[in-house]
Amino acid sequence: MKNIKRCHDLTGQKFGRLTVVGLDDKNTRKTYWICQCECGGIKSARSDSLLCGAIKSCGCMKKEQDRINLEANHSHKQSGTRINNRNTNIYITIGNETKTLLYWCNMFKIDYRTVLARYWRNPNVTLDELFKANTEVTDRPSAP
Repeated sequence: MKNIKRCHDLTGQKFGRLTVVGLDDKNTRKTYWICQCECGGIKSARSDSLLCGAIKSCGCMKKEQDRINLEANHSHKQSGTRINNRNTNIYITIGNETKTLLYWCNMFKIDYRTVLARYWRNPNVTLDELFKANTEVTDRPSAP
């Protein structure tokens, strides 16, 4: 166990939501403190992390922020079973609205897979050709 006389005693001090209750008996060169969080959690934290403000809670603050962010991201109505925010989405602008290809397909009641295949065959396809019902769009010129 570390000798408390050789390190700066932080017992009783408060750092964010953490209150230092005693010295941790980790066998390392750094000094660790056992801290009690306001939420009731216990956290072992290094002296330098407490003093510089890098650690302010047992992790409850991060969980609260994650919950707030999750609620904010899911506050809009989901149109399907998957979350519709992927970096592989194809965004199409019609008028002044930019939405995903899936959104427009649902809006126009057209099969997404058909429209997606049209898009990949010819990325420069016009919107009329892309969303036209029951037609095939090809990038090959028509025969004379």
